[in-house]
Amino acid sequence: MGIYFRKLSCVLLITAMMSLSFQALAQAPASLSVPKTNGSGVQQRLDAIRYLDSTRSTDAVRALTKFLQDPAPEVRGAAILALGRMGPAAQTIVPELTKALEDKDAGVRGKSASALGSIHTGAETAVPALTLALKDPDLGVRNTAAGALGRFGAKAASAVPALAELIHKEPEQYVREGVADALGNLGVAAVPALIDALVDKRPGVRTRAALALGAIGPAAKEAIPALMKAEQMDPVATMRGFASVALKQIKG
Repeated sequence: MGIYFRKLSCVLLITAMMSLSFQALAQAPASLSVPKTNGSGVQQRLDAIRYLDSTRSTDAVRALTKFLQDPAPEVRGAAILALGRMGPAAQTIVPELTKALEDKDAGVRGKSASALGSIHTGAETAVPALTLALKDPDLGVRNTAAGALGRFGAKAASAVPALAELIHKEPEQYVREGVADALGNLGVAAVPALIDALVDKRPGVRTRAALALGAIGPAAKEAIPALMKAEQMDPVATMRGFASVALKQIKG
C-alpha cells in the first residue's frame, strides 16, 4: 500500500507541475508549465501521460502536447495515442500531430497518422501530409496513413491518385487490402481506382475492392461492367460471390 501511494504521489506531482492539478483545472491559468525532463524519467512521464489520458478532459490536450517534444520516442508516441483517443476534442493540436508525421521514429509517425484519423473532424488540413505519408519507407506507416485517410471520407478525395498508385505498387498484401478499404470510404471519386483493383493479381485485394464498390452503392454504377465480368470469370469462387453481392448493392 505504501509503494502504491508513493508512486501515485510521484505521478500527481508531475501532473500538478504541468497542469496545476487537474482537480482544479477550472481555476488553472491558460499557461501550463511542464517540468524539464530527461531520459532517466521515462517511466514517470509515461505514468503522467496515462493519468492525463484517464481524465478525458479537453484541458488535458494542452498538457499532453508538451510531451510531443520529449526526447524518448515511447513518450512521444504515448502522448500522441492519448491525444488521438480524445477525438475531435484534440483538433486544436492537428498542426503538431501533422508535424509528427515527419518524426525520425517510425512508430511515432504511425501513431501520428492513427491519431489524425481518430480526430478527423476538423483535421482536414492534415490530408496532404497523410497523403505524403503513403510513400513512407515504413510499411506500417503507409498502412496506417491509408486507414487514416479513409476516416476522412469524401474530404480526402484528393488522396485518391496516391492511394490508387499505392494499391498497384505496394508489395505487402495487407497494405493493399487496407488501401482498398480506405478507397471505399472516399466515395465516388475512388470508383475508377477500385475498378482497376478488381483485376489485381491477389484475391484478397480483388475481394476488398468489390466490397468497397458495393459499400459505395448506386454511385458506383460505373463499376457494373467490371463487376459483372468478375462475377462470371474470376478464378476464385469467393471473389465471384463478392462481385455478385456488390452488383446487388449498386443496382439497389
